[in-house]
Amino acid sequence: NIILLEQSPKASKMHSINVFGAKLAIFASFIKFSLIGASGTLLNSGIFNLLIFSDFFHHHYLLANLIGFAVAASNNFYWNNRWTFKHQANHKSFQKKYLQFFIISSSVLLLNSLVMVIFVNHLGLNRRLANLLAIAVCVVFNYAGNRLYTFKNRSD
Repeated sequence: NIILLEQSPKASKMHSINVFGAKLAIFASFIKFSLIGASGTLLNSGIFNLLIFSDFFHHHYLLANLIGFAVAASNNFYWNNRWTFKHQANHKSFQKKYLQFFIISSSVLLLNSLVMVIFVNHLGLNRRLANLLAIAVCVVFNYAGNRLYTFKNRSD
């Protein structure tokens, strides 16, 4: 036996509004995350570019990438915690969220480094361009991981 449940037009409309509102909230948080990420990208790239001017970091560009990434990730956590996800995961301590954010960021760093190696060593791209492209590839993974892990509410 198949039972069909009919929704009233009003209930269906309310469900559509709730779904739209939830999608809009996710989009708004992605925009905030991306704006903070853009400032982190500038910070990361600035540090990376300053470091690779030295002979040591010119030859060890992945270490320069790691340093730029670590500084940018710390900056991004601070601002995402205070703005993007301000009212989320309040049951977690600042330290726990920072550790979780850094776990996600470190995982994304591995992906970022892999993409850098492919772009620089296999495709012959300029290190600066490869750095920016690697960041662009990784932003979606970074947002999803942090939204679904670091800043997840108990009720989600």
